Amino acid sequence: MFFRELNAAAPRTIVLVHGQLFDGAVFDGVTATLAGQFRVLVPDLPGYGRSPLDGAAGVADVQDRLGRELRARVKGPLVLVGFSLGAYHALALLTRGLLAPAGLALLAPVVGLSDDKRAQFRQNLAACQAAPGAVADVIASIMHAPAFLAGRPDRAAATRARFTATAMDTITWDLQAALDMPDLSPQLGSVAVPVLVRVGALDQAVPPALGRAIAAALPHAQLRECAGVGHLQMIEDPAGLAEDLSRFAGSVLP
Repeated sequence: MFFRELNAAAPRTIVLVHGQLFDGAVFDGVTATLAGQFRVLVPDLPGYGRSPLDGAAGVADVQDRLGRELRARVKGPLVLVGFSLGAYHALALLTRGLLAPAGLALLAPVVGLSDDKRAQFRQNLAACQAAPGAVADVIASIMHAPAFLAGRPDRAAATRARFTATAMDTITWDLQAALDMPDLSPQLGSVAVPVLVRVGALDQAVPPALGRAIAAALPHAQLRECAGVGHLQMIEDPAGLAEDLSRFAGSVLP
């Protein structure tokens, strides 16, 4: 599994786990700022960026691989940051006992799929297989807040390019794997570490109400709802995200 690493000598570590459709480079707008205080590790999950899919068997297999890599690479305390489906992986690493982070930061988190979301994933899967170019246009339109795209029309093209840079085999595999992932909602009450839940108020892909419900179910969570921000927080609000992550990680890492 490929990792980007910044400030390797720092004693405190932040790990940034991307979600579906984008590789670890989606965090490029925040890594340099975070590296001013922390060691920063950014994996490309199987099939994304510079990590081959290599026969990954499902979401649990991805988590097993990521857990092994992080246990080997990080000997001290860490904060685990997950974005979208990456937030699911971060929670699962903790609840499955694969990793013991000092804190979690969950960005636009999901903990399972509702029936409506499951149906949408099946539609997306069929659409990807039939007309990937058309799906790329839809993805680009829902990943950003409309007001952000109105002021930055170039971003839709850039987001579309990120999506199309990922092999369609990976995207269809990931959508299918997500359909089979267990619901983590019953485990939320047992999460004993501090958690930052950060949501975009204009997120069309993962509605902010879902983040609010997740934060309410976690015993030690703080909720940060960002006005005017859509799903891709690290692109629309990189300075704000870096500041929130730095403050949170600094508060939980010794």
